[in-house]
Amino acid sequence: MDDNIETRQLVAVGVVDVLPRCLSGVYLFWDKAWAALAPGQWTALEEIRWVQEYYYMGYYIHTCPRMRYKADYQPADLLCPETKVGG
Repeated sequence: MDDNIETRQLVAVGVVDVLPRCLSGVYLFWDKAWAALAPGQWTALEEIRWVQEYYYMGYYIHTCPRMRYKADYQPADLLCPETKVGG
């Protein structure tokens, strides 16, 4: 996804935080022309494959459409914005 073989065009850039016991997806941006291929989902799966232990997808803001794909992954520990309780 990060390097199209046919055109050698950079289509996505991701930032991860490598920690001793986990990997954290920090930020990803991509060329809008590739949005149909769901770059956020693809890179999340690749990051999970790399770490094979604990993976932290980074902040999830439900009102942000670009972050909603994160709600599709289970198990998840989400903090309720109203009660500030995880679950």
